[in-house]
Amino acid sequence: MEKRDVTPPTRPDPAPRRGEVVGAEREHLRGGFGRLVRRERLAAGLLQADLAELVVTDRTAISRLEAGRVRPTTTMCARLARALRARHGERAVLALDVELQQAAGESLRGFTDRTRRRRDRLEAWTLAAARSSGGDPYTDHLLNLLEQQRD
Repeated sequence: MEKRDVTPPTRPDPAPRRGEVVGAEREHLRGGFGRLVRRERLAAGLLQADLAELVVTDRTAISRLEAGRVRPTTTMCARLARALRARHGERAVLALDVELQQAAGESLRGFTDRTRRRRDRLEAWTLAAARSSGGDPYTDHLLNLLEQQRD
């Protein structure tokens, strides 16, 4: 009886998913941004799941950020800073936000057209809801200012 080779054929590594990082960039993010997030999280006495709940994401997203596997966004930096330093005051939150963005360096993702469109839709929906509720004059004034900003 003939012996057959039972080793599965090797497949090439799959292409990284959108936003996923490989190689030297991953090491840079893990050593800078990821280490900073982990240090701040541990200093605050939080588990990844606790931080994820405060940031309104899932635990695996925090894990991927700490491991340097995904590029952080400017929005995520702000959310992390607020969650990690809220009890220390606004100045500490802003300082951590800047520190996180600097640690991410060139890997930091800003607003994309998709994010901008989503934000604009949400803003339009909020304005429409506020208008239909018949707000007070102060709210109407703020809504007018927001509409002028959008134009």
